[in-house]
Amino acid sequence: MKTTNDIVVHHNYLNESIFNFNELELNLFIVILYKMRNFYKTKEFLEDLEGNVNKEIDGVIFDAKEIKSMMQMKDRSFKAFEKIITGLQDRTISLKTQNGYIRIKAFPTLIFNEVEKNIEIDINKRILPLFMELTEQFTQYSLKEFLSLNSKHSKRMYQLLKQYEGIGERTISVDDLKKFLEIEENKSYNRFYNLEKRVLETTKNDINLLTTLNINYEKEKQGKEVVAVTFKMKKSKVEEEKTTQKETRNELINRYLKHYKVKYIKDLDEIGKKFLDTALASNGYKITAKRITKGEKWR
Repeated sequence: MKTTNDIVVHHNYLNESIFNFNELELNLFIVILYKMRNFYKTKEFLEDLEGNVNKEIDGVIFDAKEIKSMMQMKDRSFKAFEKIITGLQDRTISLKTQNGYIRIKAFPTLIFNEVEKNIEIDINKRILPLFMELTEQFTQYSLKEFLSLNSKHSKRMYQLLKQYEGIGERTISVDDLKKFLEIEENKSYNRFYNLEKRVLETTKNDINLLTTLNINYEKEKQGKEVVAVTFKMKKSKVEEEKTTQKETRNELINRYLKHYKVKYIKDLDEIGKKFLDTALASNGYKITAKRITKGEKWR
């Protein structure tokens, strides 16, 4: 369930920036923004002799174990965590601005201290205004929901659509969609059929199953060519109706089977099985691998 301290807030420009990150690096980036914003809100900034206040943040230190836990990593070793930190420190972002894009490093300093088990972070000053003291043009969403999604594509789509949740729909050109999802170079996606089956349908199912956002889409054509996609989104009815009580394992499995319109776990396709096992694991339940082979029916 989403709580008041579970909310990521950042400027809309971040949604339309191009991240040269893999999925785990994107997770770490968003967790750091979340932690930085909360740190900033509680920090007391002092005036200088002329009454000016410098609100830049340098050398923030966070507990690595806490960050690692928040990321819900499958490999929970510090070695795996350090690899993600090293990768993210080397990455750049094509940051959306009023005048186009600028290419920057998000974190000039991102160091994992093996002895103290903490992370020291300096954040690029160009990013600070994108998550601090925002009063307009911002997107907010649940950190837990974001991290629960099964792929970078689903996470990026979730961000793009949460930005327009209040409006209820968003039209994105096929070219922009491929740019935001960083699949422009994959020639197989020049066929819209492949884009729809491998990306749009997969991300739609992922978001609808694992978040409180319910989405669908319509294809916009010029002649026979699909040139844009209009996404329709609204609050999930499941979220509106459910209580704070956690789903039982059987209830969660039944919800997935109903969504995929099958009676048996064995009838799920590979993506459906993966999504179900991810949801079970994230809720602390045993995954279904053995049950799948038995073809057990859940009622």
